[in-house]
Amino acid sequence: MSIIHRYISSSIIKTFIICFILLIFVFSLGAAFRLLRADVSGAQFFKMLPVAVLYTLPYLLPVNLLVSVSLTYGRLVANQEVLAMKASGISPLQIMLPGFVPGLLLMVLTIPLEASVLPTLHWEQSRMAGAVIEEFLSLGKGKHKSFRRDSEKINLYIRSFANGSLEGVIMRRRDGNQDLKIVAEGGTLAVDKTKNVIILNLKDVSLTIYDKNKSGDLVEHSRGRFKTLTQEISLRSSATMSPKDLSNYELTQYYNMLMGYRTDHALQGLLSGGQSYVLNDRRVKATIHLRAVTPTSCLIFVLIGIPVSLILASENHLIPFFVSFLAVTLFYFIPFTVGKSVAGKGQASVWWLWLGPIIGFSAGAVLTFWASRR
Repeated sequence: MSIIHRYISSSIIKTFIICFILLIFVFSLGAAFRLLRADVSGAQFFKMLPVAVLYTLPYLLPVNLLVSVSLTYGRLVANQEVLAMKASGISPLQIMLPGFVPGLLLMVLTIPLEASVLPTLHWEQSRMAGAVIEEFLSLGKGKHKSFRRDSEKINLYIRSFANGSLEGVIMRRRDGNQDLKIVAEGGTLAVDKTKNVIILNLKDVSLTIYDKNKSGDLVEHSRGRFKTLTQEISLRSSATMSPKDLSNYELTQYYNMLMGYRTDHALQGLLSGGQSYVLNDRRVKATIHLRAVTPTSCLIFVLIGIPVSLILASENHLIPFFVSFLAVTLFYFIPFTVGKSVAGKGQASVWWLWLGPIIGFSAGAVLTFWASRR
């Protein structure tokens, strides 16, 4: 490695470390506020916070790398160092090479994170979220307890409780296309281990059902009062795993099992039965493809960010930083979001997920060629 390569690489690494510490701090604050809103105990907070932060690594690393290379090359251009390198006979490709290498290395590093580590963290998050609900069963006495579960669109507030007996319960939850608001004077809390659910037996209940009008706004549909009402909340700690909780190897085994079932149904002439596995097939395939797509962002971001910084040749090193983000949004995030939306509807091929990487790599190759000719 030449002196120039070592100089640029060391600048990128230093900037990367500083930006990484700052972003980890920001993400940690965000995760901490979300956990505090869930009203978890101190022990659960310190268990869940590292998992919540680590879960963001596959998304944090490429963004951090883009910030590092755009700031580094923007500074080199602003200080006329790139001009001096070119005057010394160093080609633009050689100048860009030290930035491409960490993009490739991080892409390789992120692949096992997506394939194995991240599913484990996702399941751990779900397990810990279930522990927050189960904690109600052993709280003894207390006041003003609440939790929320975004995945099931449930918000629960309890004014006071004592050994499973509740007073002042307010619950909001989604039931199909309707939103329910449940206000109860009191009730009891129990667990059904056979069904893996927490059971709320409420009394003196006011139930309000909200529907969406043509404009998409929630409007009151009906209201009623009940002497008793039972609500169930699943215990995620013992719930069935979703594709997000399984590693790529486990997903492949599951997919082969589904295909075997479909083949068996077809051989028996039960074609309608075989169709019942189509949705699961697509979910598994989409999850595997998505885990292969996400790591490509590390390389795409540097393929776009570095040449943009050299092409702009701005004296203000912050301008390449902002323009690089705009270019990445235009050439990667928007196509990726469109492809994910189309594939997520279940009616199109999962290969739509690759729309973002295809356009991103193409744009990066064109920008790199343009920068190399300047």
